[in-house]
Amino acid sequence: MMNELQWLDGDIVCLQEVDTPYFTEILKEDMSFLGYKGMFAQKSQCTGRKVGVALFFKQDKFELEESKTLVINEIAAGVFTEVESNKFGEVLILAALRHKNSNTMLLTATTHILWKDLLEPVTQVCEIALVTQALRDMVTALRSQDKHVAYILCGDFNIDPHYPAYHLLKDGKLSEEQFCKLQTVDYLKFAADVEKPHQVLPEQISLLNKVKKHLHNPLTNMQSAYKVVMGSEPQCTSSEDDASRVWTIDYIWFDSENLKVTAALETLPESAIAAYRGFPNEYFSSDHFSLKAHFKFIVKP
Repeated sequence: MMNELQWLDGDIVCLQEVDTPYFTEILKEDMSFLGYKGMFAQKSQCTGRKVGVALFFKQDKFELEESKTLVINEIAAGVFTEVESNKFGEVLILAALRHKNSNTMLLTATTHILWKDLLEPVTQVCEIALVTQALRDMVTALRSQDKHVAYILCGDFNIDPHYPAYHLLKDGKLSEEQFCKLQTVDYLKFAADVEKPHQVLPEQISLLNKVKKHLHNPLTNMQSAYKVVMGSEPQCTSSEDDASRVWTIDYIWFDSENLKVTAALETLPESAIAAYRGFPNEYFSSDHFSLKAHFKFIVKP
């Protein structure tokens, strides 16, 4: 993996599904050797897993001015007064990075949305709505001190482009058609070892009814980097261990009012996946494939 990260040579690197001991004992030092400074957020104990997300930035390109690590439960407590907030154990890192050459602020966020075998799609939508609202709040706070603030949100969202949750990110809200779709299972693509349920869990329908009014994305200028550059999302960004099934579930979203995306790393076509017969392997260090985009700040007076 380190060889791949060194080859990609990103100014900012966001990683998900990072083991806590691996970050503290190995990854942090290895990335420091390459000139990066990093931070880590572990998922809530309610998930039962000692993993989290990590964000690194090149110290010769950026200076860290402020950062937050949030468990989505904490965001939910201030928004979802109708439900118990401890349902949302995933995490979010927010890093306000000052670009040294331009003196522009770039708020970078990374998260990993619930997987749960895709059996809780409403919970996924809730987490995405909460993440965007937390990002908006920090953007607003930063812009009260500095009007030139751009943002990027990236991570493993565990949603395909045809899922309602994707439209929440892309369009800022869900249509009534999308709300109806969210209450069915027909559109969901389950892993090969998961028996497809006949209907959405009753608890998910109950959750939707309680929080529906809160499910929006306030970041109206948000666009997908790959969709802008390539004209569509990648055919796949993740594969089953045996390459029997693929998903497009990882994304780089950006502030189109203050950033221009100029390039994106090509990804494997779905037709090429079967030849590798399993991930990770000697060519790919993960069952998720690396995404990379190049941005320029839009200069404003």
